[in-house]
Amino acid sequence: METMGGSCSLQRRRRKTRGSSSYNSLDTNMIDGPNLSKRNFCRHSVVAELPDESISALYPLEDNYIIDDVNDNNTMNGTTTSSGTMNSGIGNGTGTGIGTTTISTRSPKTLLELCIDAVCRNLHRIEGDLPPGIPQNIVDSILDSLVRHSALNATTLRALRRCELLELPLSHSRGVSDDWLMALNLNNKNNNNNNNNNNSSSNSNSDADDLAGGGGRDGGDEEIHIGVNLNSDEEMVSNRDMNMNMNMMNMDMDMDMQIGAATKTKNDRYDLSVAPSSSDSSSSSDSDSASFHSAVSTPRKAPVPELTKPCDPPSPSQSYSPISTSIGYKFEEPSATAQTTLLDLRGSQQLSDRGLLQLTDLRSLEVARLDNCYSIVGKGLLALSNSHRLHTLSLSNCRCLTDEAVVNISHLSSSLTALSLEGCRCITDISMEAISNLYNLRKLELSQCDLITDEGLNHLESLLYIEELSLGWCRLITDEGIRIMTSQPTRAEYLESLCLARCRITNVGIGHLDKLASLRTLDLSGCSTIGSVALGNTLEKLQHLE
Repeated sequence: METMGGSCSLQRRRRKTRGSSSYNSLDTNMIDGPNLSKRNFCRHSVVAELPDESISALYPLEDNYIIDDVNDNNTMNGTTTSSGTMNSGIGNGTGTGIGTTTISTRSPKTLLELCIDAVCRNLHRIEGDLPPGIPQNIVDSILDSLVRHSALNATTLRALRRCELLELPLSHSRGVSDDWLMALNLNNKNNNNNNNNNNSSSNSNSDADDLAGGGGRDGGDEEIHIGVNLNSDEEMVSNRDMNMNMNMMNMDMDMDMQIGAATKTKNDRYDLSVAPSSSDSSSSSDSDSASFHSAVSTPRKAPVPELTKPCDPPSPSQSYSPISTSIGYKFEEPSATAQTTLLDLRGSQQLSDRGLLQLTDLRSLEVARLDNCYSIVGKGLLALSNSHRLHTLSLSNCRCLTDEAVVNISHLSSSLTALSLEGCRCITDISMEAISNLYNLRKLELSQCDLITDEGLNHLESLLYIEELSLGWCRLITDEGIRIMTSQPTRAEYLESLCLARCRITNVGIGHLDKLASLRTLDLSGCSTIGSVALGNTLEKLQHLE
C-alpha cells in the first residue's frame, strides 16, 4: 500500500525512511530522483508555462546527431545484415529463421538543422521579432522544432508574429493562455509603440522647422513662413511632402543666390534677410522679395547643387506632385495567422474568449480543434467569422460553451462539414436552430448535450446530407424525437452512423429505426428499456448494418 497514493505517500515514505538507520541504503533516486520530478512535471504541465531560461536547456550544444530506430527483417542465424544491435528475433537470435531487429542509426545533423537549433536556442533572447520574408520552409522548421522540444511559450511566439505560420499546433504546449495569442497580434505591438510614433512625428516636425528657419533661431534672425504652419499637428505624410517642397524651394533659392553672387554663411543659408552687398546697398527689400518669388515660381536650368538632406527632390525638369509620391504610405503587414490552415488548441484550459479574439485574421483556416477549452463561452468564436474555408470544427468538452458560440459560427454554411459539440452541456434548442443553417454538414456530434429536446431535432430537417449523427446521453430525447429524426427527408439515404447510447427510448422508438435503410453503425449502449424482440425485428430489417 505504500506505493499507492501520490505525492502524499512519497512524502510519508520520505519522513519514515529518514528517521531510520537504513535511509542511506535506500534507492534515493526513486524518492528524490528523476521519476518524482517527471511526475511533478506532468502534473503541473497544464498550468505552468515554460520559463524563458529553460528553453536553452532543451537544446543542448552537444546534441549534434540524429538517432533513428530502424526495424530490419533481414536477419539470419542471430546476425544482422548491417551494423547495429539486435534487440529481438526468433529464438532470441539463435534460431535459423528470419527475425526482426531494431537497429539504432546515428547520423550527423545537417547545417540547416544545426542553424535551426541555434535559432530556437536563442529565440527568447532576440530583441524584437524575426524579420518578415524568411522562406516558408525555414519558418515551418523552426515551429516544428519548438513543438517537438516543447519549447513554445509566449516569448517564442512573439518572436514569430511577423512570419507566416501555416499551422498553429499548441495542443501539447504548457500553460497556453490568452497572453500567447496576444503575442501573435501585431496590433498589440503597434499600440505599444504609439508613443514612439508620436515622438518620431514630433521629431520630424522639428526637423521641418529647422529646414524652414535654418539657423536663424540661434542667430536671432527672422524666421521664414511660407504660408504653412509646420508646427501644427498634421499627419506624417503631409509633413514629409512639405519637407520635399521645402527642399525644392531651398534648392531654387540656392541657385538664385549663386546667380546673384550673394555671400552667405552656413547658418544663414535659408535666410532671405541677408544684408545686401556694397554694390547693391541702394536696393530695397522689395527686390529681395521679388527675387524670392521668381526663384520659387520659375525653375532654373542651372546645375543642381549638392544637397545634404536625407531625401533628394526630383530634378527641376520633372513636375512634382505630392499625391503621386509613395512616401508616407502606411504598409499593412500581414498577420501571422493569415495563411494558417490548422489551429490546434486542445486542452488549453486557461484560454478564454479574450484570447481567441486576438486571432483577427483566420481567412485560410480549414481545421480548428478547441476541445477541452473550459474557459471559452461564446464570444471568442467571432474569430472564425471570416474563416470561409473552415470544414472541421471540434468543440468537445467545452463545458462553459453557450448557444452564443454556435450562433457565431452558423454563417459558415458553405464550408463547414463536421461539427462536434460533444460534452457541451449548456447547449439548448437555440443552438439546434442555428445549426439548421449549416446545410452542408456531414458529421454532427451532440453527445452529452443534456438540454437538447425532441423539439430541437425538428431543426435538423434542413440538414439533408448528414452521414454521422451522435445523440448519446441526451436524456431528454424520447421516442417522439426518434420518430421526428427518422421521418426527415433524405435521412434514409444518407445516414450511415447513429449513436443513441443512454437515451430514453423504448420499443416504440426502436421500431422507427427500420426506416434508415443505409444505416451501417448503430450504438444503443445503456438503452435498458428496449426489449429483445423489438430489437431483433429492427436489426433484421437493417440489412447494411455491420
